[in-house]
Amino acid sequence: MHLQHSLMILIMSIMPLSQLWAQSLHRCDGYLSDESSFSQPKSGEYDCTERTDTGYVDGDAFPIVVVTVDGKPAELESANAYWVMKQAALADGVELDVSSGFRTWEEQEYFYNCYINQNCNGGNLAARPGYSNHQSGHAFDLNTSDGGVYDWLNNNAARFGFERTVPSEPWHWEWWGGGPGGGPCTSEPCQILSAEGGILDDSGPCFQKFGSAMYWRQVDGEGENGGLHWTNAYDDMTPGNWARWQIHLSEAGEYLLEVSVSPQYGICTQTPYLVRHSENETSVTLDQSSPDYWQSLGTFNFAAEGVQYVDVYDNIPGWSLQDQRITADAIRLTRQGLEQENMNMAGMEMEIDPMNAGDEMSMEVDGMNAGEGAAGTDMANGGEMASGTTSEMNEPTVAGEEPNSEEDSRNEGQYREGMEAEFHQLQESENNKSASGSMSCAHLHSSTQSKRSSFIPLYFYLICILCSLNLIRRTNV
Repeated sequence: MHLQHSLMILIMSIMPLSQLWAQSLHRCDGYLSDESSFSQPKSGEYDCTERTDTGYVDGDAFPIVVVTVDGKPAELESANAYWVMKQAALADGVELDVSSGFRTWEEQEYFYNCYINQNCNGGNLAARPGYSNHQSGHAFDLNTSDGGVYDWLNNNAARFGFERTVPSEPWHWEWWGGGPGGGPCTSEPCQILSAEGGILDDSGPCFQKFGSAMYWRQVDGEGENGGLHWTNAYDDMTPGNWARWQIHLSEAGEYLLEVSVSPQYGICTQTPYLVRHSENETSVTLDQSSPDYWQSLGTFNFAAEGVQYVDVYDNIPGWSLQDQRITADAIRLTRQGLEQENMNMAGMEMEIDPMNAGDEMSMEVDGMNAGEGAAGTDMANGGEMASGTTSEMNEPTVAGEEPNSEEDSRNEGQYREGMEAEFHQLQESENNKSASGSMSCAHLHSSTQSKRSSFIPLYFYLICILCSLNLIRRTNV
């Protein structure tokens, strides 16, 4: 009992010294075992929605742009660098995860008080607010307790610009520049291809290369858009250098996928590719030595959303040949069947609407009847012919010439009466045909109105036209 009491007194007496020491810390930030009050729920690998916050280095404040990676906030460029490193680790079968990234003043103050008062967060060591590198946005606490993670970081993190900065904390890694570049939240977003597809070049934001810059060669004046990258194939189970084209489409569909290969730089006959499409993964081996500039990887169904990409790797297990170049230049997606779809849609738009077609046919017949009426019904008003009638019915007279006699006028009136009777007889005949099911113009119009959703074959319209011509011929006798 006395011993416990003495220990408590000793701890309380040295606490001010520990506070003074903590205030001078710039790098010892402490591993966080409980930060649920400030952590964000994971929503995928990254979220490039930007927000401005206040960062701190050695107590000096400055504005920073913050995005989200692994569900945690981080400074924009640091998040890009981490994501590139994460993808490389995944290719090696190792999954990195961020447990703590950027911290605001309030968050750091919480952890610092936990450390000082030893009543939360396990009492882990934490720097005073304004002096933790987590407040710069460049520091990450990673899941080094998971199998293989620490060894992978120890062997590979430097290639991506990451450094372990706190000797007593194997989980604490920082990025202050370097690495291959790229990342999902670059200043220029990856473009969204149209429904027809398009080309994604190695010079654009959708392309990322991984691995040692020492083994990536860039060539200007060759390839798509005046440049390309290449590396050499080698014998290994995991890739050393590899590249990725991110794919974002405005429309889901079946696309032909091709890669551009310049003959001088595409030599490897067994180049390994991986295509991720609609939540599926397909491995493809391509002979880049083919003389074709655009070489097909196959036809794939792609979704309009989700993580989709094409990877090319430099590792071929059992490979023994030297100087076998692998090109990473551009990919091309071409929508399949889109032309036929457009033709079908155009054909549907060009189809005559049966209802409108019937109305048009009715207007033609009614118009013809109106014309005939104009030529034949005005006879009661002096027997004058309306303009626009046929020359046979409205024969011109010589200027100043009058009818020869009263008998000529009487004969002309009898002729017109006969024509009118013949026209009414023809109409009655056509009506009888309609009643018996014959295909007359009037019957076609009524049939069309009763079946508006059906399409009328072209030859039916031809019959109508012939029928109309026959009516005109007979009325013009």
